[in-house]
Amino acid sequence: MTGSAASATRPVTTENAEAPNGGAKVQITVLVLADGTFQPQDVSAAKGLQPFADAVSYVLRWWRSTLAVDSVACAPKAEAFSLSIWFEGRAKEPHIYVTISQKSDDRQARKPPLIESISTPDIDHPRRLARGNVEGTVTVLTQFGTDGTAMALTIVSSTPFGAFDSDVSDAARLVTVKWKSPPPLAPVCAHRTNTFCLEERGRTPAPFSGCRH
Repeated sequence: MTGSAASATRPVTTENAEAPNGGAKVQITVLVLADGTFQPQDVSAAKGLQPFADAVSYVLRWWRSTLAVDSVACAPKAEAFSLSIWFEGRAKEPHIYVTISQKSDDRQARKPPLIESISTPDIDHPRRLARGNVEGTVTVLTQFGTDGTAMALTIVSSTPFGAFDSDVSDAARLVTVKWKSPPPLAPVCAHRTNTFCLEERGRTPAPFSGCRH
């Protein structure tokens, strides 16, 4: 899954399934809960393409997204949206494409307040994880007050789950920003992703794709 999705498992069709000329389209309506899990509302495909719809239904339990954010609470919120998934080719070598419909107001980016500078503590790769060649990422929402101090934070996703959360949380609480004039009149919600990479990967059973070596 592309765009705002945090993670996704690739749908797999039955062994002999073959998409028709022009591809097989599966239309999905889902409710993404505040914890990022998917709650399917409808999964449908044209007549004769049910194996493709079944393949998508099966993997939705593992899909995660951080699509919607309540900018006032500075935390993820539940929101319904639709997906279109296209299959091309045979099951052995499928080509799968995902498109996400956006609301019209989502396309209009709000002008953020201007930041003069950011003060943030360094976050070293934790030794307990470096010894095991663990790499990963943590995405956090931080609410900054009009004085530039961090008021509240929410971790919205992490890979591996929870591995680096405490390190990021401790540092995020100490981040401050200096606004350019005029400063914002209300708290501001900021989105940031922290990536932990090793200089040498070594041997690891599950390498993190966010790091390039």
